[in-house]
Amino acid sequence: MACISAAVRRLPVSVCSWTSVSLRALGQHRAATAAVARSHVGTGRRWCSATTPTRGRVGLLSCVEEEVSLEQQLVQDLPEVTGFTATATGCLATLEREHDGERVKVEVDAHNAVEVLADELVQDEEVEEEPFFVPAFTITITNHVGSRLQVECSFDEHGQYSERGKEWENMTINSVSVMAPDCDSPDSVYTITAENLSADIYDSLMEYLQTRGIDQKFAHDIFQYYRVFEHRCYLQYGLKALQNFLNST
Repeated sequence: MACISAAVRRLPVSVCSWTSVSLRALGQHRAATAAVARSHVGTGRRWCSATTPTRGRVGLLSCVEEEVSLEQQLVQDLPEVTGFTATATGCLATLEREHDGERVKVEVDAHNAVEVLADELVQDEEVEEEPFFVPAFTITITNHVGSRLQVECSFDEHGQYSERGKEWENMTINSVSVMAPDCDSPDSVYTITAENLSADIYDSLMEYLQTRGIDQKFAHDIFQYYRVFEHRCYLQYGLKALQNFLNST
């Protein structure tokens, strides 16, 4: 059964693009969103509203139910990713499209994300330092003979690879590997890390992905898609799973 850790709460975020202006807007939006549960927040921790906490299952269940109610108010419809068909199974979202006989598949796992803090993106005394997650994702391109090119990507808020040239929305390539049609053990395949790619190959690979729909628009769309998807996973497989467990005890 799909599951997701609920150890750290991540309030959903919204960005228009990875620019300095939008990063400031991101921090301001997060502060406004957090106000939905402002009465339940204190010194970085959220407490249930009971003035006299009850020990044991009943007390925990009460707090979880209250959190579920609050988070339910923030649920949004999953946005479209332009040019791709999206499906979700548990905590794994899959985006697919066809390109000149090739199959382009992008997989985004709600477990596989990079944590950043709001203060790393915007310096504003009015914005609380609060963690949120940006997606890491796997692109698999299968050609007509069945060979697969797999590219691991993520968003780098610090511009780690800015010296390499062309980027879209700070989307970066982390690694590249190629699998033969008969490969049934991806873990045994040799992987080239981004640090070992020349600048020319790195930039050309970015352009190669762009012609297959992995471009600036995609980077924007997948970021928007992920923030809604991750929040749904947190609610469904984190809070509600805990609620169901306590109710069945």
